[in-house]
Amino acid sequence: MPGIPGTLNRHGYPALPPAEYERRHALVTEAMAEWGVECLILYGGYKEMYQQNAAWLSGCREAFQYYVVFTKKGEGTVLSALGPHLLNTKRMSVFPDVRPAGFAPAGAVAERVRELGLADAPIGIVGVHSGRSADLPHEQFEALRAALPGAELRFLTREYEDLSLTKSSTELVFYRYGARATDEAMRALVRAVRPGASEAELYGELVAGGYRAGGVTEFALLGSTPMRAPEMPYPWHVPSLRRVGPGDLILNEVSVAYAGCSGQLILPIALGEPPAEYRELHALALEVMRRIAKVLKPGSTEQEILEAARPIEEAGLASRPLAHGWPNPPMRPFINLPPSGEPGSFALRENQLIMIEPNPTHPDGERGIFLGALHVVTGEGGKNLQGHPLDFVVK
Repeated sequence: MPGIPGTLNRHGYPALPPAEYERRHALVTEAMAEWGVECLILYGGYKEMYQQNAAWLSGCREAFQYYVVFTKKGEGTVLSALGPHLLNTKRMSVFPDVRPAGFAPAGAVAERVRELGLADAPIGIVGVHSGRSADLPHEQFEALRAALPGAELRFLTREYEDLSLTKSSTELVFYRYGARATDEAMRALVRAVRPGASEAELYGELVAGGYRAGGVTEFALLGSTPMRAPEMPYPWHVPSLRRVGPGDLILNEVSVAYAGCSGQLILPIALGEPPAEYRELHALALEVMRRIAKVLKPGSTEQEILEAARPIEEAGLASRPLAHGWPNPPMRPFINLPPSGEPGSFALRENQLIMIEPNPTHPDGERGIFLGALHVVTGEGGKNLQGHPLDFVVK
């Protein structure tokens, strides 16, 4: 599947148009003035999705760690923690200033802040995920604080993530393409499912399918269980070497990105005709997905989404998760059924992305179905960005 015409940079990497990065940079600099900080220090962690905050400004991907120092004037510096990756980082970064940071990157970050004359200024810290209380490694934060004793360091991860909740028209074009690449990854998995294949082999096909489609597989989940004696309602994050056979259910989830904009799809696959119970669970999940999609309009609340999912509750089942924002981070809102804690106070926004993923599960925690697709909030309700059919796949 070819990429979007005209979106590869001169090194062959998918890239958003310069105007989109200019929009993001302007949005952040305006917010920095409101926050009262002179620069931001953004941390990108070890996992693809945990680099989302840093990548949103810089366009970089890294298998290790990296930092971005971004000033209120719109200047950006990328500091890569692994020397051999520096050239590759330069080929992706929208900022021309890319530097090595070494295995103790906080020192290089502090040196760049001093170079900018901001060692005694208020500085915002943006970590990897506010919803998971994950900012940056403790040792590196302490090293930053020791190297910049005159600076006021403020954690602004959540505030920064809020800036990306609503997608621009340009971003939505790329998210639709990421959704198409995600569809292709799922098709690769469906083709590969056969008696005797191991979970790991199927996982490999799922991941490879995303790359063959021109995207980057941000994450994939996959697991299997006998439908007559089930032991799982949700796919594994680490596939096993268990080999699938007749009567097995393969649960999965995959998210493939193009230029950092990812789809997400969940589709149950059965080897042989599923028992009636599983057919009923799938029908229930599909019904709830359609009901939730109808209420995904600007201004809708968590209570409206929970009300749309009432058939799961009426059947005596739970769903964890039920729906959540995308990408990850910010992954807000995050909604379970039954809800955990007090209902959220959010109101959905136009062009916000919501992953609807009903997971109707029996109280024993061993029997359930998993189904999901990425939607965009519109005035007419949620529009499914995924093109793959959501039928129960039977092979």
